Amino acid sequence: MKKIISFIAVFILIFSFFSQPRVSKAKNQSEKNYLVEFNKKLDTKLIEKEGGKIKGKYKHFKTAKASLTADELYKIKKNPNVKLIEEDVTVQSTPLNGETYLENGYSWGTKRINADKAHENGITGKGINLQF
Repeated sequence: MKKIISFIAVFILIFSFFSQPRVSKAKNQSEKNYLVEFNKKLDTKLIEKEGGKIKGKYKHFKTAKASLTADELYKIKKNPNVKLIEEDVTVQSTPLNGETYLENGYSWGTKRINADKAHENGITGKGINLQF
């Protein structure tokens, strides 16, 4: 009899563990703006279905600007109708007077690809000769 009661208790314990709802979305996740490009046609409903907020649409492209949390971004990235997702950032080109915008000795493009980290590790490109 004790074996049956023990078996039932273990079964209930295991069943209750697996039946607990899982919370997958963290509260108060920060949102960032992303450009979401689709393969065939713009589908803002897909973004909204996953909880994203549409900030704009690009008339001549299959692209929408959306505010997304990390969880929403992950879900949308997995959709086969999505071609690419890129964080929407502001970039600025070199001014017409020939000066460059430098931040800690690096232009914005060099900083964006983390070239400063490569340089810190001794990778500078010195000795590389590209021939076309």
